[in-house]
Amino acid sequence: MDVRQLPVLLLVVAAIGFTAAASAQSAASENIVLAAGPAGQQSGRSQLQHRERRSGSGSYQRDTTVTGANGRQATRSEKGSWNRDQGSWSRERLTTRPDGRSSSTTTAGQRTEDGFTRNSIHSGPEGQTSSRDTTVHRDSATGTRRRDSITTLPDGRTASSSSVAQKTDDGFTRNTTRTGPEGQTASQEVTVSRDPVAQTRTRQVIRTGPGGEQVTAVSESAVSRD
Repeated sequence: MDVRQLPVLLLVVAAIGFTAAASAQSAASENIVLAAGPAGQQSGRSQLQHRERRSGSGSYQRDTTVTGANGRQATRSEKGSWNRDQGSWSRERLTTRPDGRSSSTTTAGQRTEDGFTRNSIHSGPEGQTSSRDTTVHRDSATGTRRRDSITTLPDGRTASSSSVAQKTDDGFTRNTTRTGPEGQTASQEVTVSRDPVAQTRTRQVIRTGPGGEQVTAVSESAVSRD
């Protein structure tokens, strides 16, 4: 494949992942707003409101204010709770931008026999709502982990993502397939292996775009004996 086509393919694959992760993208935009620039100042307070060590349940609240170099402020308020006995947790996050507009994300999770389920609902500053349902299954006997997500966009269209990870003798493999709201599909195959003698870690990624075009990237890094 012509190396000059690499940026185009990466943009296509990223676009499908971007659409399939609409709610996560909105949450990421909140983080960008809060990171008001290198000259910005951040302040906040965190309070552990309730905790029962015996049952492993509790709740928390965290409020953060970021002031940018221009003096404009953005705030984020987050509160959550968990109950280890019931295997459940929840989180609510409200972000207010410098222009006064706000968005919110509510997440609830539940442990299952072989993994967990998670539901997230995001409401944007214009009132648009998207959601994502995620299910994770683990099989310790075979060393596999499967993750399936369905995202519902504000216009009612859906996108999906499915990923299967498998342990190997010297690392792991992970295959991911993403399907966009228009039915376009992209995939990614990741293989990671470790060489304890050479103390190296090799990672190979093969990305296949909606049109069947492929890009392969291989990287190697040094690892310590620890």
